[in-house]
Amino acid sequence: MPDLEGVALDSGPNTLFPSSYVELLENIMEVPLVTGTVSKETLDSKFLIKDAVYVDQELLLWYCEQVFITRASRAINLADDIEFYVTHYNLAKRISQSKQPVYLYQFEYAGIGDAYVKGPNMPQLVPEETPAHAQEMA
Repeated sequence: MPDLEGVALDSGPNTLFPSSYVELLENIMEVPLVTGTVSKETLDSKFLIKDAVYVDQELLLWYCEQVFITRASRAINLADDIEFYVTHYNLAKRISQSKQPVYLYQFEYAGIGDAYVKGPNMPQLVPEETPAHAQEMA
């Protein structure tokens, strides 16, 4: 069992993965890949939005020194772009270069309703925040 206390490491002794991401990709199994996202994954950067319209420029500069976004509809997805969309796209592109079948999707159906509950004593998502991370599995 890996020892998960202390500094987080991607690979090596006492880690979750025995090899680096690059080494794992070099030895990938020859099976089709299905990977994808939902249209509103986590909205972790929604704190950048003020009064539901404006991007807080100081927070944005703090959050991402090299990116300047002036529309709230783009800033709210900034963290999702980096954490989910770019990584899924890059993985699909890399696997497709090895001639493996790849199916990349984006789930956009927002009518999940009560089929997805975050858990007891947790605030539930409002329709404007759906579909969120993992709701395509519901």
